[in-house]
Amino acid sequence: ATSLFKQLDSNGDGILSGTEAKGYLEGDSNGDGRLTKDEFSDGFDIAQFKKLDFNQDGWLSGKEAKGFEAYD
Repeated sequence: ATSLFKQLDSNGDGILSGTEAKGYLEGDSNGDGRLTKDEFSDGFDIAQFKKLDFNQDGWLSGKEAKGFEAYD
């Protein structure tokens, strides 16, 4: 998650904000609209899960789960 954070942090200020944070704000634990590295690490899995869970049923199944079979 740290290397992805660095890629998304286009201005290198150590905080994802504005368009850098688009799609990852589920991890914004203090609600300030910006993500620190800690918030990104904590919220990354939740944000990614929500993106993969196309039907929003709380489960990755069928095509949603493709590639994650090893974690079953």
